[in-house]
Amino acid sequence: MNEENKESSPHTLTEWIQANHNLISTLAIFATLSAFAYNLPDKNTGRFLSFLLFALALFVGVEIIVNSRRVYQGRLYWFDEIFVLTILTFAYVWVQTYYPYLLVILFFVLFILIFVVLFALFYSLARWIVSKIPWLKNKSQRMRQEYIPMGVSLLTLYFLAFFKQAILIFSKVWHFFSIGKWPVD
Repeated sequence: MNEENKESSPHTLTEWIQANHNLISTLAIFATLSAFAYNLPDKNTGRFLSFLLFALALFVGVEIIVNSRRVYQGRLYWFDEIFVLTILTFAYVWVQTYYPYLLVILFFVLFILIFVVLFALFYSLARWIVSKIPWLKNKSQRMRQEYIPMGVSLLTLYFLAFFKQAILIFSKVWHFFSIGKWPVD
């Protein structure tokens, strides 16, 4: 550890609290508002708001840890270690309390990633196919390289998203025309 960093780091608990008092106050406010929001009359909105405030409190807690991780000695060392343990416990409680929200967010992120990857694949495939069709040669380059592949990609994704419903509808129509009655679910 260099000399100027030793001089700038706090040596006592009072100095550490004075150096981080804004972040500590912000952490306390977010945690308190999170607990308050959890008990709002509208349960779903209150829990979602509580989830967001708890996430902000965790971000602030991690910021305090990142800003204050230095080699301390004595009581300040133990205070810092207990503070880190408190934030980790806070994170554990957050995960346990908001597990369903976290699961929904995870599935949402996975869905978006899959959608983007499929769109890129279909876009590339459509662009390659459009470049091979001779009757599209007289269209503008921008039309051939951007608009047509994008439209084909979106239509393909739309078809894939509703492929299951399309099969069910097709099977019901097939059943109707083959037997003469609409199938009962």
